[in-house]
Amino acid sequence: IFQIMTDEGWYAIMSHAMGAYNPGIFVYFVTLMFVGPIFAIQLFLVVISTQYAITKETLNLLDAQAKALEEKPVEYDAPHSPGGAELYLSSATLLDELPNNR
Repeated sequence: IFQIMTDEGWYAIMSHAMGAYNPGIFVYFVTLMFVGPIFAIQLFLVVISTQYAITKETLNLLDAQAKALEEKPVEYDAPHSPGGAELYLSSATLLDELPNNR
């Protein structure tokens, strides 16, 4: 089908098909030659358009996250605060329990 759509050697294929089946099969080949490339171009354009929309949406989400972080910075518990010290000690305990892979 791609060979017929690109007009490369389509005549030999059509001649064999006309000899083997029906001489009226040339309508299929001529239609495929004119309509096939239009569908192929539309397929490529849909893929490009979809990828563009996904990328644009991702960038908009990243911009919204950046604006939200600028408005309200994230506060982290320092090791000297009660919550931070507990987190630090529990993570240190977990690291000590891990087997050495050296």
